Amino acid sequence: MAQELFTIATLGTFAGATAATVVVGNTLQSVFRVSAKWLTLLLAEAIVILVAVFNHTSELSGYFVAILNGCLVYSAAVGLNTMTSKAPPPEGPTARSTEEAGLPPRQNVRGGFFSRWW
Repeated sequence: MAQELFTIATLGTFAGATAATVVVGNTLQSVFRVSAKWLTLLLAEAIVILVAVFNHTSELSGYFVAILNGCLVYSAAVGLNTMTSKAPPPEGPTARSTEEAGLPPRQNVRGGFFSRWW
C-alpha cells in the first residue's frame, strides 16, 4: 500500500492530475461557494505547468504541451464531475409560483461536494 496519496510523480500522470483537479475543485466549490468553472481550469493548468517546472522542462515546446495537457485534464475533470453529480431538476420553479407559495426566492444556495460545475 502506498505511503503517500499525491506526489509529484502521481500528479505527473493523467489520472493523478485529473483526480487532484476534481478533489480540489469540489472542495473549493463546497467550502467557499466559488464558481468552479474558471477556477478548476486554472487549477488544472497550474498542476500541469508546475509538474513541467519540477521536471526541469527547459524547452518552450514543453510548456506549450503542458498547456494543452492542462486543457485535457480540465476536460476529464468536468466529465468526472458531471458523471458523479446529481442531474439538475428538469425545470425549477418560476418566480410567480414561488411567490404564490409564499416562499422566499432561492439565493446563495450552497452546493454540495459533488454538485455540478455547469
